[in-house]
Amino acid sequence: MRGFVDGVFAYNFNRPADHANFFPGVGTSAKRDNELTVNLAQVDIALAPAPVGFKLSVGFGTAAEVVHAAEARGVAAHPDIWRNLVQASALWQTKLGRGLLLEAGIYPSHIGMEAFASKDNWNYTRSWLGELLPTTRRGSRRPIP
Repeated sequence: MRGFVDGVFAYNFNRPADHANFFPGVGTSAKRDNELTVNLAQVDIALAPAPVGFKLSVGFGTAAEVVHAAEARGVAAHPDIWRNLVQASALWQTKLGRGLLLEAGIYPSHIGMEAFASKDNWNYTRSWLGELLPTTRRGSRRPIP
């Protein structure tokens, strides 16, 4: 088990009246002007596959509020349902070849250099390209060792 907390104080010289630094649905870092806040607090829990394991990561804060803001709204899909889920996947270590490892679930996207977790991001704030790319993906994959 591991985790981190990213706190931020952002100041915008434009002084927006509503304290919003970005338009709705974006702004996963420094979202609010002239406020001290938790941008992202994340807890990761994992069990190594022997032969079955899992990874679970949950996140809270202003960044987590933005990530799923455009999620479809329905019975099993709504921003409030997925808001705090960063990763939930199951792993299976097979005996195929040299031990093929398979993973299925919801996990961070491989697209782009700007990671969702600010501790993994080269720049604290993201570019518009990074901000508008998908942050999660659903499916199965063969993890890179």
